[in-house]
Amino acid sequence: ISTYCPDPSSGESVALTECIPILIGSPYFLNITSTYSPDLSSGELVALTECALMQIGSTILLKPFVLARIRRKPWFWVCNVTYLNANTQPIFRMNNAPDVDFLIFDLGNVIVDIDYQKALNRIKEEVSSDLHEKLNGFYLTDFHKDYEVGRINSAEFRQGVRDYFQQEWNDEKVDELWNSLLLKIPVERLKLISKLREKFQVGILSNTNLIHINAVNKILQNDHGLQNFDPIFDWVFLSHEMGLAKPSVEIYEKMLVDLGTSGDRVVFFDDLIANVEGAKEVGIQAVHVTGPEVIFDYFKNV
Repeated sequence: ISTYCPDPSSGESVALTECIPILIGSPYFLNITSTYSPDLSSGELVALTECALMQIGSTILLKPFVLARIRRKPWFWVCNVTYLNANTQPIFRMNNAPDVDFLIFDLGNVIVDIDYQKALNRIKEEVSSDLHEKLNGFYLTDFHKDYEVGRINSAEFRQGVRDYFQQEWNDEKVDELWNSLLLKIPVERLKLISKLREKFQVGILSNTNLIHINAVNKILQNDHGLQNFDPIFDWVFLSHEMGLAKPSVEIYEKMLVDLGTSGDRVVFFDDLIANVEGAKEVGIQAVHVTGPEVIFDYFKNV
């Protein structure tokens, strides 16, 4: 689909949009509703096209998007902006935004404030002193690692906790102790994500588990009126659903395949240097988040 308008400075015709919807095995189509001219004096991409993904005989599946270069599963589409005269190509940019398509964030201490030691301190209060030496090894246990990649279920993990600490805690007690490391989700981070989503696709890549995700969803519901992360993130990659964990190269490669992109089109933010280095191994631009100000400083001019 191509739309043309004159260049205000030269009168030359400009191809505003050339959208190629590629729809995989489903009766979907793109409904192009309106088109806007780019700012040709500054080269900044203002808006191209408002599109809605439609299903034949049904309602709109997705809200309208302002599209420049967007890919979404299980479909993707590409929009290009070109002059008819190839020698007068504008350079499109979005303020001082990084030249990428995807921003991917870890959860713990990036989006969600957590305190691993708090959980250990809570467990310490519940067990006898002769078991205190086992606390530091808890996060390194096989059952903890297995739960993080979905090899065992929640019931098996809870039993692993009981056996490890030689306790008869019920399920609710195990969950309460385990979730005590989760603190809060600052609203300013969610506001930043919403702002960034106007220019990029945003996602989560987290080593986590079902008990923690259920607890995080409750924080979202109680503090922010959200059922989960789906309304504010385009992509959610969770280790226990993927069967892989950071910093393995495989989890980053799987994410890139699902995104349909290459590493140089992604910026990844994580608080652990090992995970940052793992992402860099597959060509992802990675940022080590050493404090809450890092992300805000990174995007302060965007």
